[in-house]
Amino acid sequence: MLRWQSTPYAIPLLIAAGVSITLVYLAWRRRSASIANTFALFMLGVSEWLLGYIWELSSSDLASKVLAGKVQYFGIVVVPAAWLLFALQYTGRTKWMTRRNLLLLTIEPLVMSFLVWTNEWHRLIWSQTELGQISSYTLLSVTHGIGFWIHAAYSYLITGLGTVLVVQALLRSPQLYRGQAWALLIGAIAPWLANALYLLRLNPFPHLDLTPFAFTVTGAATAWGLFRFRLLDIVPVARDAVIESMSDGVMVLDLQNRIVDLNPAAQQMIGWNAAAIGQPAMRVLAQWPHLLQEYGNLLEAHTEISFGTGEDERCFDLRISPLADSYRRLTGRLIVWRDVTERKQAEVKLQAAKEAAEAANRAKNTFLANMSHELRTPLNAVIGYSELIQEELQEMGHEEFASGLETIGRSGHHLLALISDILNFSKIEAGKMDLYIETFDLATLVEEVVATIYLSLRENDNKLQVNLAANLGSMQADLMKVRQVLCNLLNNATKFTQQGLITLTVYKSQTSLAIGAATSLDCFIFEVADTGIGITPEQMQQIFQPFTQADASTTRRYGGTGLGLSLSRRFCQMMGGDITVASEFGQGSVFTICLPTQVNSEAPLE
Repeated sequence: MLRWQSTPYAIPLLIAAGVSITLVYLAWRRRSASIANTFALFMLGVSEWLLGYIWELSSSDLASKVLAGKVQYFGIVVVPAAWLLFALQYTGRTKWMTRRNLLLLTIEPLVMSFLVWTNEWHRLIWSQTELGQISSYTLLSVTHGIGFWIHAAYSYLITGLGTVLVVQALLRSPQLYRGQAWALLIGAIAPWLANALYLLRLNPFPHLDLTPFAFTVTGAATAWGLFRFRLLDIVPVARDAVIESMSDGVMVLDLQNRIVDLNPAAQQMIGWNAAAIGQPAMRVLAQWPHLLQEYGNLLEAHTEISFGTGEDERCFDLRISPLADSYRRLTGRLIVWRDVTERKQAEVKLQAAKEAAEAANRAKNTFLANMSHELRTPLNAVIGYSELIQEELQEMGHEEFASGLETIGRSGHHLLALISDILNFSKIEAGKMDLYIETFDLATLVEEVVATIYLSLRENDNKLQVNLAANLGSMQADLMKVRQVLCNLLNNATKFTQQGLITLTVYKSQTSLAIGAATSLDCFIFEVADTGIGITPEQMQQIFQPFTQADASTTRRYGGTGLGLSLSRRFCQMMGGDITVASEFGQGSVFTICLPTQVNSEAPLE
């Protein structure tokens, strides 16, 4: 039957156990990070050790105390191994955590646990157990066997190894990580100092193991590191992994211009190894005196520098930033440089390619303009003489030649229209297209355009419906360009529609669409709707691009250069307006022209 005693020694242990269990919970909430899992295992071992010792102190009979002592060893054997694993992860030495090493690390805890629970057979852990006395409280007094001392030596060895790793991180780390490392060191060293006092019998309280009490310090220090320095969120290995693997050169100088840190990329760039750390920057960078003279005392800078000449020239993006401590006192400078040679070379090639493309485009426009003029003259002669011959043959009664001459005439006019489009496009590209503003009656213009496309309507058996608003009045614009835009849209509608209906609607409206401004102006709206093949959403993205049609099959079937819509939109934009389109594939299209009723002769091309 268990017998209990009330002891004040249990109070600080309960506090420490509560803190440890809380830390286990907080670490478990961050379990997505592997280091949090290891920390949770470490604090779980501490919690079990503390709870077991509370049980031991609260029991008054020998059997209960021995049982509680055995239960404690579940935590005692876990804590050293978990601390070593945590230190390895914290300092970035996870390559040591191979499956083989992890299996080796579990051997001693398993063997020790077996020996503890079978101690009555061999007495290797406790050769003797008895009750001791402090004031009116009974304590467990043990004489340790050889197995215990082997375990103690092993525990001190791996705990010491983990502590050395953290000390190294403390010496190398920036201010933020030093706070973390100090918290870990205080929390780790306190229990082992207390344990050393207990094992060396320097304990002022005989028979009382001070090690669990020291875990109160461990819990407080670890909690401080967790909340003050985000212990499980930021670890030095992150900094080391980033800085060491960076392709950019990184150098840190103190206030005396001595090098205090230098990553491998910087070492390679300046031709020094880690021996440069601690050396004056003037000595290490002696081969670049102009840099020392220009940037040696600057706290902040961002510029580009270059070394060498010709093919050996290298370009670098240089940044200098001040470094300060937690009290915002200047402690040194951070210098980062990036090799941007390939980028600069690419920029030079890109600029050369851009200039070559612009020159080629100018040459193309010049060639098109010249060639168009060269073709127009003989083509006008062909058209004119074919019409003259046709009239003379008709007067002479030779009607059998009429159809052939009509074909020559139609082909000539078609070819002349194509050449005119190319010439107009080249003029626009060269910025030499002018506006010739005049006042004309809009209804009369529409009648002329309808008469022009009449033959195209007959070819595809289409019907044209014209809806003119009453009292349209006159328009002040470039008559030739407005006529060409309307002809282009109506010809397109008739070309892509078979036995359908084409509707031209003209009315006056107030809108800001014409010039893209916030104020509204009086505009003429021309809507050309058809029941033709329509346009897909993909084709809508490029329909106004020059030399572009819906697809290759469209070009083969319907012909054309793909310049009509592009020129029409350019003309409208020159006059301060625009063209928009709405279409559904297979259901037809609606093109809408919006032009000011009074076009400014100096309207810019958008």
